[in-house]
Amino acid sequence: MSTTFAQLLAQTTAKLRPVVPGQDTASQLSALHYNIALVSDALLALRHSFVQTSPTPADEIHFFREVKPSLSVHLVYYTDILRIVHNLPIADRERATAYLQAQTHAQQQFIERHLFYFQYFNSNQRHLDDKLFIRGASPKPDLLFAIDTDAQFTTGYDYLKAALDASGRVLQFLQDLTHWLLHPPPPNTTPAVPATALTWTGAKRGLIELTYALHEAAAFNNGNVDLKTIQDGLEVAFNVKLGNASRIFQEILGRKSGDTNFLELLTGKLRQRIEKMEEKNLRKR
Repeated sequence: MSTTFAQLLAQTTAKLRPVVPGQDTASQLSALHYNIALVSDALLALRHSFVQTSPTPADEIHFFREVKPSLSVHLVYYTDILRIVHNLPIADRERATAYLQAQTHAQQQFIERHLFYFQYFNSNQRHLDDKLFIRGASPKPDLLFAIDTDAQFTTGYDYLKAALDASGRVLQFLQDLTHWLLHPPPPNTTPAVPATALTWTGAKRGLIELTYALHEAAAFNNGNVDLKTIQDGLEVAFNVKLGNASRIFQEILGRKSGDTNFLELLTGKLRQRIEKMEEKNLRKR
């Protein structure tokens, strides 16, 4: 991913507002409309940058398989959640539960209808990429709905990938919303913050890399949490102040030595640990 596209993604996701079960409907709708407008503007900016380039086939595949879906997944997700929240009969628990069950079934059916592509994308297969992610290489997928129909800016399958990724997040939101509806927390309760004996002693840039990675992976609250909330939580958990994470992340993107040094270090250390354990197990046999 080019630095320009990476910066646009980082800046956009950092501004997303959280939408979680238990919020009052007005706050949810306000956040949803804001997020949809934010991501729509970012996609317009991404389109403006992309159509001025002359990508190689490999670049085009990377853009439509990795870059664009990482933004458009948010548009599909928040548009779906807006529809669900807007139509939820919140005053009638029985009707609301039935509605959420129907929505869950619809999301599961969507994944099942496109199971071949769901498995292809999630198993990181690549042998069809030149047909799926190059404009005009194949007919567009048969979708019941589509937000993106711009022939210069979609192959159709980039949208399908984003929609399938979004479905997983929507299913988690529906599960959380159903649980909240059936087991609402007592009024005026604030969850206790556990004390921690952990203090982050590594480089702050490393924790900032991790913060952005966790946010992009939708590791908390099925993706319904903004970057600042994750940063605040990690600061409390690890007894550290990260300061202006957005500015530091921009510096990370600009460094010549690589933009994921800490994550690569973690991966390397984990592999070393696994190899040592495997060697130890082999010696026991």
